[in-house]
Amino acid sequence: MQALISVALRNSVAALDGFTRRLASALSEAARTAPAPAALALRQAVVHLEREPASFHTLFADCLRQAFEQEVQLLHARTKSRLRSGALDLSLDNFDAMQRKVQIDNHAQAFDRANAARLAAVHARLAQLLGREPAGLSNPFRAELFLGAAASAWQRFEAEPEAQRVFLQQLGPAAFLPLDAILDAVDAELRERSAGAAPMPASSPRALLEAERQALMQGGRTLDRAFAHLARTAALPPATLELLALLQPVLRMVAQADGRFIVNPRHPGRRLVQLVVQASLAVAQGSDAARALEAALHAIAARLASDRGNAALDAACKEVDAILAPLLQAVADRRDACIADATQQEREARAEKIARDEVLARLEGGTVPEFVESFLLEQWTRVLAAAQNGQIAKPAMLANLVQAMDELIWSVQAKEPHERAQLQERLPALIALLNAWLNVVKWEGAAREAFFARLARRHAELARGEAVPDARGRLQQSLDATERASEHELRRRADEL
Repeated sequence: MQALISVALRNSVAALDGFTRRLASALSEAARTAPAPAALALRQAVVHLEREPASFHTLFADCLRQAFEQEVQLLHARTKSRLRSGALDLSLDNFDAMQRKVQIDNHAQAFDRANAARLAAVHARLAQLLGREPAGLSNPFRAELFLGAAASAWQRFEAEPEAQRVFLQQLGPAAFLPLDAILDAVDAELRERSAGAAPMPASSPRALLEAERQALMQGGRTLDRAFAHLARTAALPPATLELLALLQPVLRMVAQADGRFIVNPRHPGRRLVQLVVQASLAVAQGSDAARALEAALHAIAARLASDRGNAALDAACKEVDAILAPLLQAVADRRDACIADATQQEREARAEKIARDEVLARLEGGTVPEFVESFLLEQWTRVLAAAQNGQIAKPAMLANLVQAMDELIWSVQAKEPHERAQLQERLPALIALLNAWLNVVKWEGAAREAFFARLARRHAELARGEAVPDARGRLQQSLDATERASEHELRRRADEL
């Protein structure tokens, strides 16, 4: 079964790149027609998927492997899966989960109908290989498992409900993995194993005794060859080899006395070697920890020279482990700090890109006054990025700031007479919000004062009706807007390179 599962996993993961591209395209298409909050969430999902496809692929492989492992347990227990495709699972605790289950089942039934012959062939050969009746056997390679694993992986990767909805739509035969090719690969492996299967002869007691005797005779020489190979190939640093050399004479005697040393990786002598290697690689040469490790190994070697039993080896392992534990914790702490730093940088870069895309989407037409354009690109992008980093705690925050950006753009455009009163009513809240968030990103000084002075003059002109241009002015505004739109298009293309 493990070989068959490996084939299914390998072929599934190999097809994930194509599925990921189709999924990103579907999310982008959905974002074009979705209302503003949902469109923003879908664009974020696209950026997340394009930046971290390997994370999604890893999650899918893990979920599919777990699903296969559960099926193998059911095979060993000789029971069928608790639910068949199409059955309503009343244990699901909310409507969304039930709806998700129904959608997956509908897709699974479409796949299973299209691949009925392939599934029947795999089912029959699997039953023959396992010596079971087909009627009492669940097919572990049915579409339900692949679809459920994909849905679980996506839910862990991108929890946004709108992205979940679009994802579930992409689980049909036209967009999902080529399950027909995966089933063909599994069937080919089954045919090969069915043709070449033969019972393994049981080893006789005499053969086992002979094997043990040979292991005892060869144990010491095998250990010496292993140490020589390590030294010759420079697989370990010289300092590590020097520490192992302290134990080599004692370990040789252990290997000659106990053949399990060579054949059992959990033998306490083997564990001692592994711990010494780990500890020597974790310590800084010349440090107090390195000196403590060397002193401990001298003492261990002296004790084991007279007592090489498993109890003494276990005690030695515990002693080295006590030295190793804080070293590994320090390494883990440094690793976690590096991961946290890299994750934060990745999060900030992603937030900045999403924020910049939001701003550029509103500047494409070139109709926003130049001083407001500069403000949005240089300062409000920083505000949106800061909000994006904190949106998990306050999901409505980013949407409110995007709305404030739209409100600012509206406030500086020409107004009909009935809109002037609205402008006066809406300005105080808008200005207060702008100032509050500019304080958050610490934009201060003369540049900020100059922007708000220019903004106040523009609002005053609009309130008096002085900003409405004549025909010649409108023509010049149109030419300026066209020029700025071209500049934005060039900037967008440069950002995509």
